[in-house]
This record gives sequence, C-alpha cells and structure tokens, in this order.
Amino acid sequence: MSVNIANALAENGIESYLVASRKGGPLQQFLSPAVKYSTLDKKNGLDVAAFYRLIKLVKQIKPDIIHAHSTSVLWGTGVKIFAPNTKLIWHDHNGMQVFKNKSRSIYRYTSRFYEGVIVVNSNLLEWGKTNLKVKPGNVVYLKNFPSLKKKRKVFSLSKQPNLVCLANLRPVKDQVNIIIALDILAGKGYTATLKLAGGFTDTEYHKTITDAIAQHKMGEKVVLLGNVDDVATLLSNADIGIISSRSEGLPVALLEYGLAGLPVICTDTGQCSQVLGNGAYGILVRPQDSTALADAVIQMIENATSTEQLAHAFNKHVEEEYGAEKFLSGYLKLLKRIVNEK
Repeated sequence: MSVNIANALAENGIESYLVASRKGGPLQQFLSPAVKYSTLDKKNGLDVAAFYRLIKLVKQIKPDIIHAHSTSVLWGTGVKIFAPNTKLIWHDHNGMQVFKNKSRSIYRYTSRFYEGVIVVNSNLLEWGKTNLKVKPGNVVYLKNFPSLKKKRKVFSLSKQPNLVCLANLRPVKDQVNIIIALDILAGKGYTATLKLAGGFTDTEYHKTITDAIAQHKMGEKVVLLGNVDDVATLLSNADIGIISSRSEGLPVALLEYGLAGLPVICTDTGQCSQVLGNGAYGILVRPQDSTALADAVIQMIENATSTEQLAHAFNKHVEEEYGAEKFLSGYLKLLKRIVNEK
C-alpha cells in the first residue's frame, strides 16, 4: 500500500517521498519515477544510527505530513520531538488479532502525537475512535486499493486448476490450510496445483509449511515462489485466487485478484466478506476449514459458467469501489482537515 499511495500522490501532482525503514524490496521497481525514495537500513527497533538518518532526512525534506504504516508510527512519534511542526498520520493495517494483543496499548499512549489515523476496516475504526487520543473526525476508514495492469488472459477451469495464494508466509495467513485442502481435492480426483507467493521471516512457520507439503505428498503440486516482482503476470496465469487467513484487515491481495479477473475463494475474516459482497462476488468459507475450502474449489470447477460470472462481477466491483481515486478523495479531505487545524 505504501508504494500504491506514493505513486497515486505523485500521479496527482502531490510531492511524495517514500522511506523504507529497512531495505529496498522487489516493489521498489514499481515506484513512479516522480517518487523520491530512501532506505534507512534499520537493523532493529533500537537502531540509533538508522533513527539519526531518518531525522536528518526529515530535516532535509521538511515534509508537511509523515504517513507512517503499521509499527513505523513509533519512530514517527520520535521524529516529532525533533520536528514538532510535522503532522503525523498512522495507517493501521492490522486485523482482528490486534484486539488480543496487549502491546497495542503503546498506540493508545503514543496516539497523543498523531494528528490523524487511517484504518482498513470498520472494527479498527470503532477501536480507534474509542481508544486513541485523536479527534474522532480524524480517525477515518479508507479502503486499501490495488495497482495492477494485466488481466487473466483466458477463462477456463478443469479438474487441474492452478491456485494462487498471494501472501507472506506467516501463521495468520494459514497457507497450511490450503495444502491440506489440496490433499482433500486429490482424494476426490482433482489434481490442483498451488503457487504460494510471498516472502518469510518466520523460519519456524516456513518449516511448518514444508513439513505439511511433505506429509501430504504435495511436493509436485505446491511451489514456494518467495517474493514475486511481477504479480500481474503471476495472476494472469492462475485459475483461482485463494485467501486462507485466520485474521485479516483488508488484504490488498484480494483486490489484486479482482483486478486480475480471477474467481476468488476467501476465508470470512476482516473486511473480506464486505469486499466480496457477502458472497456475491466470490465464495466465502470458514477460517481453518480445509474441507470447506476444497469443496469451494470443486464448486467453482463444476460450475464454470457461474464462476466466470462471479469473476467478471468482482472485477467490475473492485474497479468501481476500490480504485485509487476513491482512496485519494478521502485521503485529501483528511490532509486538508489536519493541515488547517491549529
């Protein structure tokens, strides 16, 4: 989302500067030439040298607004000590699991330094208005938006569908659930393949995934792609997009599936149900229910015409309701309100 927002601002004539706290990633190549870019090479949360580089950069750029994603807002709060006139916005990307996390109290405390908060689902909106020391009118729900140019070339489904799951390898994304579903599908005569696209830092969960692949004898059917640069091409060659998360906010991957013209099967968590029109644009299943996930794949295969209609309807829905223009409209209203406040 940080790349999408930076590009959208630049394309609308608003100067945009993207700072990566650690290292540049594969999405760097998709930045608009109009977006300036730096990395801090942060080694850990207490990397004083990296923080000094950030302060130096802020003094050089003199931004009106710092837009901090997720935990980066903690460093954003520190920046305000050295640049008190800079306005700070927190973009809260978390899902429902945050309500069980006691460490979230740190955001309650530091929120006295925020001028605005953007949330990605209605639950976080209610939480933010109730718990954060920010003017309620400056806590806003703005839908994530995707950036994807290429659509699926030809619509066809067989008993050998190519499934794709676009998500970093983390326990909350529950890719193991899909692997078990593949085994169930194989037992029913459907030899689906699965591409898992996403990087990982959790080596223990990565091992859990590889162990599940071995246990269910899916070595020839599951491919771990790691981080993928060209998501558009990956999705254009897939048959069904899968999200198997136990918890979500509003996954950009779901919107990218829609832009790519893919039929979608998604766990009913976070804003996923709302994005899919409560099932009008895709199939919703319970989290951690491999049987339901496998049955949904079969349903799509055996009802190809209705599946194609779902995919076309979802594509249109995403383009109309989750485009950059809609995000920018709400975003610029928030910025104007914050800048004009005394």
